Amino acid sequence: MRLYISNFLLFLSFIAVSQNTAPAIKKLFIKPTMQGEQGIVQNIVKCIAEDKEDKANDLSYVYRIVSGKAKLTPVNNDAILDDVLSNKVVIECKVTDSKGASAVKTFSYKNKTIDKKKLYIDQNAWYGSLMKAHKEHPAMQFQERNPKLPNVLLIGNSISIGYTPFVQKILKDKANVYRIPENGGDTQKAVKKLDFWLGDKQWDVIHFNFGLHDMKRLIGNNLDIKGKKVISEKDYVSNLEKIVAKLKNETNAKLIWATISVVPKGAKGRIKGEEVTYNEIALEVMKKNNIQIDDQYKLTLDHPEDQQPANVHFHEQGCERQAQQVVQEILQSLKN
Repeated sequence: MRLYISNFLLFLSFIAVSQNTAPAIKKLFIKPTMQGEQGIVQNIVKCIAEDKEDKANDLSYVYRIVSGKAKLTPVNNDAILDDVLSNKVVIECKVTDSKGASAVKTFSYKNKTIDKKKLYIDQNAWYGSLMKAHKEHPAMQFQERNPKLPNVLLIGNSISIGYTPFVQKILKDKANVYRIPENGGDTQKAVKKLDFWLGDKQWDVIHFNFGLHDMKRLIGNNLDIKGKKVISEKDYVSNLEKIVAKLKNETNAKLIWATISVVPKGAKGRIKGEEVTYNEIALEVMKKNNIQIDDQYKLTLDHPEDQQPANVHFHEQGCERQAQQVVQEILQSLKN
């Protein structure tokens, strides 16, 4: 009798498995997405799948690079495409249901090829380098180069994006002011992209800053103070040293380091006070290399009314005040 029941249960199990249908992949595509705050745009690989027996959250997603050089980082049911070094990358997604049945689909991503030597002097190259989300931003508009004026490059995160238009306006007819064509993010990103950002390397002054994205904490690609810091203090030092070495060795520019602006209490994904630690680390590197300091931390500390509540970003008046100090430092550097 027990053998009969056992065989009957196996029979029912076989019937259940045999009736299971594999998932159906409806779409596999890339969606440029802001990473929870102004300026950081990520290429998110998304797969839309359906299954008759399982809910979407019960399906498992595995992504891999079939051909081409790039990096894929899984996040929940998606993946982040980064460090693309090939003109074309083929991405595969395998979706598996709870019974083990699976479906596979591939997608081809074509990377933009921009001549870095034309980045800041050719309008098509400039706009071709921008993500769609940035094309209309005031800080990302193409700047005509006047060969009679010195060239200034601003490198930094969304704080620098905020003050860039004001710097350009104040220094009109005094300097050609450019910024990198994206949010500079953390120092690890800078190490990878600095060669492209430097363009033709014809710079008289480079004003740069990193830190807010190094000290930020993430859980599942979302800002969360319970998460791990993106870049540790040790790696922050190492990356800054590499960045400074490249700037000094490959350009003749005078360098200005901007300290990290204030992190207010309640700011998403960042802990107030940690910017002080990262500032101290950075200042050691800059002083060792005799680099001019633009103390944006002190400026923003002295004017809390300029900052948005529980947010690292600033009101327009704050962006303009920061720009005025940036301009003072640039003009001083040009005189020396």
